[in-house]
Amino acid sequence: MTTQKARGVSSIDLCTEKYRKPKRFPYSWRPKHKRVLTKEEMNFLLNQRLVVEEKMDGKMTSICAGALRLFLEDLKYKHSIKYRVPARFVLFDILDMSRGVFLNRDDKVDVYNILLRKKHLLPEPLRTSGFFLVDEIARGVFTLEALEDLLDKITSRYVLSEDKRPEGIVVKPARELYFFEYTAGKLVRPEFEDGIETHYLRRERERNIIDPRMIEEFAHPS
Repeated sequence: MTTQKARGVSSIDLCTEKYRKPKRFPYSWRPKHKRVLTKEEMNFLLNQRLVVEEKMDGKMTSICAGALRLFLEDLKYKHSIKYRVPARFVLFDILDMSRGVFLNRDDKVDVYNILLRKKHLLPEPLRTSGFFLVDEIARGVFTLEALEDLLDKITSRYVLSEDKRPEGIVVKPARELYFFEYTAGKLVRPEFEDGIETHYLRRERERNIIDPRMIEEFAHPS
């Protein structure tokens, strides 16, 4: 069991502690029943340098491997978007449990590339099903309006629809974050907020296209 004792936080099991999912920014088209960033949380994000990553539409899971806890989306089945991806899992966060911190983007890239080289040592199902790192879209200091504009312009190399529009974006501080201070925000495109009437588990299951031949193209992300 890996625990954290830092900055007045009581000891917790970082391999099982609940992940704080990103909350929505208070954009105008969000569903009213969804969790939204507080004013303080939004100011925390928008007053520092940020990394913007693509929001992938899968089933969230986490796997502990040594001192690392890997947070991933399982893309085996289509939810609201049909994907063609290089592996079943997409990695979006890494928690260093020995220090109690989430890695920043640059360190996450470095660790991802190390994990790829040592994939044979990882637990199942990562070892056989594979994984890739979520795409970075932008870095910098943003206003909410700038993030909305960015969401409107971007496309995804994984989405199979004609317009290539991703589900949304996730916004995180560019620096390392202690587990207890982790805060991230997200913006979801209007058609995915309002247009999904049937939950994917109640529909006939459709698999995404998993094409391992793509992995070499994404082996060394920036």
